[in-house]
Amino acid sequence: NRDLDRFRQEVDTANREFYEKLTALCPDLTQHDKELAGLLRIDLSSKEIASLHNISVKAVEMSRYRLRKKFGLEGNDNLVTFLKNMT
Repeated sequence: NRDLDRFRQEVDTANREFYEKLTALCPDLTQHDKELAGLLRIDLSSKEIASLHNISVKAVEMSRYRLRKKFGLEGNDNLVTFLKNMT
């Protein structure tokens, strides 16, 4: 549990500027949305994210879907590519 907290803290620190850009782009993002975006940006799969959060892969996929909608992405737009290009 302590390792997971440390990992999250490292991700937050590394993505601080990225989170600021996310907030400027879409101010209604939740903390969960920002964390998911940060994890996707570092190429974690839905399965890996589900394991970190102790939730189902389906729950991660639904969160990814909601995040895509908040950014106004179409079905053929890649969410991970969009997030990586924000830097």
